[in-house]
Amino acid sequence: MNGISLTCFTFGLLACNLITWTCLIILYLVNRNAYKNSRAIPLSKKYQITENIRTVWVLIVFVVITAIRNTINITILLVYGFYLRPKNLWYETIILDHVMHLTIAIYVLLYPLPLIFSHKDLKKIFKENILKIKNEDVIHVNTVGSNVLGDQIIMNFDGDGYFRDLEHQWEVARGQQRQLRPNWLTTTTSNRVGNSNEAY
Repeated sequence: MNGISLTCFTFGLLACNLITWTCLIILYLVNRNAYKNSRAIPLSKKYQITENIRTVWVLIVFVVITAIRNTINITILLVYGFYLRPKNLWYETIILDHVMHLTIAIYVLLYPLPLIFSHKDLKKIFKENILKIKNEDVIHVNTVGSNVLGDQIIMNFDGDGYFRDLEHQWEVARGQQRQLRPNWLTTTTSNRVGNSNEAY
């Protein structure tokens, strides 16, 4: 690999990393805004938005690890292309080649672990199925929690606020079902109820 090819490869890799970071930031901002405005939407959509944010965080961890690996490999290639090769330092080149392959092997071996431990559900599955660690049957009640965005939430023991939100979302869902219900079905149902009352 000559100097021109090495330079093109380096800038191409940096451009791919920049595009990936831009896409992830946009995805996170869109889902964060949707989550903050999710009070009036059904629980299923709110759950989907929550999973989207968690998945974006997993991808961010993956991109950070990949960026570190790419930085190491680019540094090795630059040292080889602009220092070792012009001076024909073959022994040092062999050592550097082994170092590069070692970093790739470590990356492939270890990169699933941060992905697993950055996602709550994946972490639980890993502990139960791989490490064989079962959750203890002990309930810890915390008055301060956090949502998927990391914001602190003061939780009430009586759960009134939680059930009020559920009731509100239930009413919203019922309203949407009424709007989607055909007029002929509503008329037929009303006629049946009227005929039943006349029979009595």
